[in-house]
Amino acid sequence: MIQIFTDTSANLPAAYIQKYSLRVIPLHYSINGVQAEQDPTIDFDGKTYYDAMRSGTPVSTAMINLAAFLEPLHAALAAGDDVIYIGMSGGISGTAHAAAMAVQELQEEFPERKIAAIDTYAASLGEGLLVLEAARMLENGAPFSLIVEQTFDAADRRDPQPRRQDLRFLDGRSGYRLLLQQGAVQAGRHHRAG
Repeated sequence: MIQIFTDTSANLPAAYIQKYSLRVIPLHYSINGVQAEQDPTIDFDGKTYYDAMRSGTPVSTAMINLAAFLEPLHAALAAGDDVIYIGMSGGISGTAHAAAMAVQELQEEFPERKIAAIDTYAASLGEGLLVLEAARMLENGAPFSLIVEQTFDAADRRDPQPRRQDLRFLDGRSGYRLLLQQGAVQAGRHHRAG
């Protein structure tokens, strides 16, 4: 069996998560100092989140760290499943790098399993659409290699450079270190085994 993982940055409606049995790893954030975790079983209230950003309310996010990837991916691999993680852009978060490190670590422990981490060069709808297309392919019986190849190809067609108007949300207050991370993450942005 193949399990598709993503993160809550994809902002997928709970109905799609349930329909395709997607595994969603939550991101953590804070609005005006109040910590929260995006619950993948409840539709994300993007209006409230982005209205807070636009109004100047302090908003910060935290990347998904290596440990948060290792636990669910390890459990899937230990159960005999193959794993595809399709996640948010490495250009705006270290999450993609943490996913790549998890893949490297887990492929050593599970050499007989197939595992891939795909940086979508996107977030929100751009990321979510790639996840849904992969889920539809899986539902229609596509093999691991085809799902990974077509998702990589779709991600590669994206422009990896953020638009200038988006950069105002990527300053030091939001916790992103875009310019420092971008080179390191893009150097090895697609990690796959099998």
